Amino acid sequence: MVRRTLARLTRWGLQGGYALSRAASALLPEPWVRSCTAGFAGTLQATVPAAPARYLTRSLALLSRLPPDAPERLSLTEFHNRMRAWTLFQTGRKQVRRQDIVELVERLCEEGGRDTPWLLEGVGYAFARGREADWLRNPRFPLRTRLPLHTGSSLWYAHRLCADLAGKGVIETEERLEAYWEERARQTLPEYLETMFEGIGLMVVNFHPGLFPTIARALKRLPPPLPGLFYHGWGRGAYFRPDHFLPFTHETARARQACEDLPDVTARRNAVAGLYWARTLVNLYHPEIIAAHLAEAPAHLHRDIGEGIAAALVTWRDSAPDDPAVDELRQFSAPDPALWRRVVTEPASRAFQETSSRSVGDGFHVAPAQPLPVLEAYYG
Repeated sequence: MVRRTLARLTRWGLQGGYALSRAASALLPEPWVRSCTAGFAGTLQATVPAAPARYLTRSLALLSRLPPDAPERLSLTEFHNRMRAWTLFQTGRKQVRRQDIVELVERLCEEGGRDTPWLLEGVGYAFARGREADWLRNPRFPLRTRLPLHTGSSLWYAHRLCADLAGKGVIETEERLEAYWEERARQTLPEYLETMFEGIGLMVVNFHPGLFPTIARALKRLPPPLPGLFYHGWGRGAYFRPDHFLPFTHETARARQACEDLPDVTARRNAVAGLYWARTLVNLYHPEIIAAHLAEAPAHLHRDIGEGIAAALVTWRDSAPDDPAVDELRQFSAPDPALWRRVVTEPASRAFQETSSRSVGDGFHVAPAQPLPVLEAYYG
């Protein structure tokens, strides 16, 4: 009875929140909408523990069962998918306290299923706390678990780094970033090294935005692939940023615009790729959502969007090799078949052909097209 009542109240609260979001996006100035949605979504992310979050996702699943032609359906479904990924991450974090890490990882791997990579990412984040990264080299971890363990742990190590960078100048930040890269190179598996630096961008955009101007200046002084990795993570984080989270608030356009507003070509390219990398993994089982976003995206972003989507599919294949969703997405009958073939199918085919000569970590950045100028005016 209590569970049923809680689920019903949650559903009513979400319905009211959606109505408020739609009214705000239609009636209020854009800065007000951004401020309101950031506050509501930030509170949601920070305060809802994993168990009640299951009621959120179940209630939202009911709301998502709208007629196929309902204009709200895609936005609601994508929000449901984001909530589901976040809840699985939180669930993985809580499981670490219960048993040996290798036994836990092996059990999750044996159980399989579409949830496993998200759970393992949460496991990696939780187990990294208070430990150096050399635990990731444990040969007992099954091959398919290594990437999500690295991406999850990278968020904790990036969080610790950002706390250390607070108040430091450009030179100190450059030195600390370089030392962090070298330290991770000694401690982690080389084929996943890039993931450890990419997580810094996600943490900065969501939790340490005040560090961005100093880090951007420091990155100008560092060689590839470090700038590209940071901005790829920044774009990935922008997908989950609180003011880009709620439906009916122009969240898609604003997340994309945030990436396009970055100050140089390498930053923009990698951020866009990171944004669509995250969007693809979250919506892997709903290719119609990805197709809808492609239809809205400007043509000059198609190359970077395609690289992000292709890298996401390679990532998922590495972590869930038996999941048919990757091939099903590539073969999806999109409303615009030519666009889908150009941006999704062909880049993905090239990426899978190159997997024998590239590490999985190479998909976490786009190769720079030119040197990395930083516009002084952008940072004041």
